[in-house]
Amino acid sequence: MKILDAPKYRDDFYLNNIDWAKEGHLGIALDKEVFLYTPESINEIGKAYFNSYISGIKIEESIMAVGLSSGSVDIYDI
Repeated sequence: MKILDAPKYRDDFYLNNIDWAKEGHLGIALDKEVFLYTPESINEIGKAYFNSYISGIKIEESIMAVGLSSGSVDIYDI
C-alpha cells in the first residue's frame, strides 16, 4: 500500500483539486503546484504564479486541464 502525503492541499468545498483517469493517472493540486501521480512515479506538471492558485483539475485520456483562480486554464499533454 502506498500513502500520498499532501501537506499543502487546499481544503475548500468549491475546489476540485483531485482527479483521476481510468488509465491510472491521478492529478493533485497542492496550493500552487500540480502533480501527476502514476503507480510508477510522481512528477510536477506545472505551477500557478503571482496571486493565483489552482482551483480545478480534469483528466481525460492523455490531457490534463488545470483551472486557475485567475480565470485561465492550462492544458497539459500527459
